[in-house]
Amino acid sequence: MLLAEFYSGQDWNLQKLGEWVPENIAKEIYQFHLYLAEKDRLVWLLSALGDFTLKTAWELVQQRRNVSKVDYMCWTSLLIKVSFLAWRVLRSAVPLDLALHHWEVVLASSYQCCRVEEESIDHVFLHRLVARWYIRQVSITRRVFSIWWMKPLFPKMKLNTDASKVNQQASGGRLLRDHSRSLFFAFYKEFGNVDVLMAEALALLHGLHICYEQGLAPLVLEVDSEVLVCLVESQAGTKWPLCNVLHKIRSLMTSPNSSPRHIFREADSTADKLGGLQGQEGNFICTDIQELPSLVQALLRLDIAEFPFCRIQCVRD
Repeated sequence: MLLAEFYSGQDWNLQKLGEWVPENIAKEIYQFHLYLAEKDRLVWLLSALGDFTLKTAWELVQQRRNVSKVDYMCWTSLLIKVSFLAWRVLRSAVPLDLALHHWEVVLASSYQCCRVEEESIDHVFLHRLVARWYIRQVSITRRVFSIWWMKPLFPKMKLNTDASKVNQQASGGRLLRDHSRSLFFAFYKEFGNVDVLMAEALALLHGLHICYEQGLAPLVLEVDSEVLVCLVESQAGTKWPLCNVLHKIRSLMTSPNSSPRHIFREADSTADKLGGLQGQEGNFICTDIQELPSLVQALLRLDIAEFPFCRIQCVRD
């Protein structure tokens, strides 16, 4: 049995599908379009890009234990060379004099910088000069700066989308506004049990679909998922069914200049809150600000006033 017997080149043969699979499954298959002009390729489902990586393979086979907060900070907050040094210090794997004594290597032990104390991990890394240098190297400064939602230039309209996932259920929100900050529509939709990246893509796709149906253009697209922006712009393949959603997004973009761009979550707070309304309102679309939930209304009015939000950035000195 060949796939060509079920797919005519333009669409699925529902009658043929119905002879082999139940009707509800045939309808689900019918929702997905095949792009026959593209070459077949192997897709690694554990990777967002569909490419095999050792990292995702390791996560598949490893046996997870409780994560140590100390080890987590060691590998996420430091420079890579310092992380390896910290890992060795935590496990007493640094070849200092006292560590060598444990392996019956006899040396006259004294710390070279002070020539008083024995060369131990506590003395070198906690009490003396190396410890002071180490603390200076990994000190982190937190910088606070202001960001806000910016209106599009005339005659463009701006579509902001966002998604969230709570209790294995994903949902998304979208808002379309013009240069005068007027609301054209706000939309909330639940997507079920899909991953966050898929929910972000579906939120953008549904927003673009509404704009296409109503002839709303030109558009400025903003999302807070940098991964999604890279996938749309790079034309790269990815895992199924995300690849189909990306194809539809690209086909609905009216021009190359309408490619989505990344925006920080704090500047996208209205769409962020709209996308997280799970279990509160149900799916809806509205064109009047008064129809929105009160908190979304408040954030939308702050955007209209170009009210700044604070973003904290950690920078190593």
